[in-house]
Amino acid sequence: MKALSRRERDGRTVSVFTANFVKELKIVGAEFERERRAKVIAAEGEYQAAQRLADAAAIMAKEPIALQLRFLQTLVEIASENNSTTIFPVPVDILKPFLT
Repeated sequence: MKALSRRERDGRTVSVFTANFVKELKIVGAEFERERRAKVIAAEGEYQAAQRLADAAAIMAKEPIALQLRFLQTLVEIASENNSTTIFPVPVDILKPFLT
């Protein structure tokens, strides 16, 4: 691949790019642009996910039982995927109404 050739005109040196080199430059430039856009899209997705997690954390902070319900929902999902016994600790506070 020849990147460029030089010619003398009126005592000056002029750089001349070959057609193939220019074509390859465009291809490489387009590839870099696609990669840049992909990184921007991925970063935007990460930002949105972080924002959603922060919103969910704020809601769960207002309603403490929401975290427990989410925990139980996760256990149900794990149990449905795996045919195994799942043992998890239960806070005594939850069982008090049933013990009296």
